[in-house]
Amino acid sequence: AEGLFGASVGVCQDVEKWGRRQSRMNNRVHFADNLRAVAMLLGILLHTSVPFAAYPEGWPVKDVSTHPAFDVFIVFVHAFRLPTFFLITGFFARLLYYRIGPAAFLRHRATRILLPFVVGMVTIVPLIQAVGIYGSLQSLPEASRPDALRAVAGYFLYGGFLQNRNPAHLWFLYYLLYFYAFAMLCAALFRRPAGQRVLGGIDAFIGRVSKSLWKPLAFACVTLPTLYLMQTLNSDSPGGLAVEAKILTFYGVFFCFGWFLHRQPALLAEFRRGAWLYVAAGALVVFPVYMLMLWRPGTPSPVFKFAALSAYASTVWLLTLGLLGLFIRYLNSPRAGMRYVADSSYWLYLIHYPLVGYLEVLVYDLALPSGVKFLLILAISIPLMLASYHFGVRYTWVGAVLNGRRRRGAGAGTPRAGPAGQ
Repeated sequence: AEGLFGASVGVCQDVEKWGRRQSRMNNRVHFADNLRAVAMLLGILLHTSVPFAAYPEGWPVKDVSTHPAFDVFIVFVHAFRLPTFFLITGFFARLLYYRIGPAAFLRHRATRILLPFVVGMVTIVPLIQAVGIYGSLQSLPEASRPDALRAVAGYFLYGGFLQNRNPAHLWFLYYLLYFYAFAMLCAALFRRPAGQRVLGGIDAFIGRVSKSLWKPLAFACVTLPTLYLMQTLNSDSPGGLAVEAKILTFYGVFFCFGWFLHRQPALLAEFRRGAWLYVAAGALVVFPVYMLMLWRPGTPSPVFKFAALSAYASTVWLLTLGLLGLFIRYLNSPRAGMRYVADSSYWLYLIHYPLVGYLEVLVYDLALPSGVKFLLILAISIPLMLASYHFGVRYTWVGAVLNGRRRRGAGAGTPRAGPAGQ
């Protein structure tokens, strides 16, 4: 009993020290900032790789050089990138909600999420559509190819943009608004006696499962029913502004988990245990099995579908919780370089689609290996986007909207307001 009591006191002291340390460091949760940034930057790599994959269709242009390695890369990154992002976003949402209150939380989210989404819909999305039209025309025989400028102008003049209100890669901002609204509603309901009992049950479940080495499989069982709502054997992406219940349900599980995880900060230490094992098992064992099942031809039987979706759900949680644990263990301290990357990642992800798409069109028929063209696009686009962030965003009102105001010469980790995800 004395040993258990002493261990409990030690954990509480560690949590208290962790909280004081975070408060001294501009209230930053460094592992979460860094993990969210990596999730965003992986989105750029994923979108850059699509033209070089053999299977995915629906892109403006299909490169003449493809390789199945890009198919594997796309499925692999898609399995954990957005679940990780929404988990971290849920964690930050509760942190901010109880730090500044409901009214200020609404204003903050309207500035950091709603405003960039609305502005992006009338600036970035039209550019994406213009690049898409241009890319589609470039794939036609030159003799029958219409004038690209006239085709793009006609598309917008005759209302094509108004009919095709697809937010493209900005859909995550759109769905975040619904998650925030749902979280605020639940926070109000949980103040009631019945809500407190429900909240206690959720806390007990998450606490008990998080302390188990089998937690990825336990959480996979929670996610598995939501995957049956999908049209494919993995998680779908929305195709427009119509809210899709399956997307809300699947990614809402991760957002809610992040929200409730923030209620029990002592549990964060539990995710360091077994993190390398989870990543290795997910990447080297379960994911390859899933890919073999995914490539199996024919309509899947109910038993096969259950097995494939179970493998996918296990892959998602193994990689998501494994990365969470690794970032808590190794990347939970202030580093100027990572701070700069985390700050710039929001802007880079918002603007990358038109630039990357245009470069993909320019190189699609070059007689070069797909890997070389992939690296060439990244070598051109990333420096340009970083330059636009540093010289046109970081110290301007745009940077203040996205990440909080910064002063020149104050250091990478000294914002005058909170970051985009907090």
